[in-house]
Amino acid sequence: MKTFLLLSIILLFSCSTNQNIEKSFYDNNQMRYSFEKENGKKHGLSKYWDEEGNIINTVEYFYGKIHGEWIRYYSNGRIKSITMYEFDKKNGYEKTFYENGNIKSKVLYKDDKKVSEVSRWNENGILMN
Repeated sequence: MKTFLLLSIILLFSCSTNQNIEKSFYDNNQMRYSFEKENGKKHGLSKYWDEEGNIINTVEYFYGKIHGEWIRYYSNGRIKSITMYEFDKKNGYEKTFYENGNIKSKVLYKDDKKVSEVSRWNENGILMN
């Protein structure tokens, strides 16, 4: 039983990946960015802040490639845009928003190419086209 347990522990550690978090700070000690990394590549959620500590971007990575949502923020914390990616290419909707939170535009991408017309709204939320 002890041998089985020891072999199981050794197997568990040999199968684990080299995963860590890389961080950088501004001179004023505010966080600049935080990356989750696995085997030397960005993997998981990356976050970026400005010098005042406001979130600027969050980006999802899959082994070094943008895969998932890339969200950009206004300095007030509201979402500026959301873009869907699959392996470094825009795939899905890209939506932009006004600072008041209302949707500004929406367009569909497939393999990094626009496949729909851009829909646009005014700041009051009224569709313009």
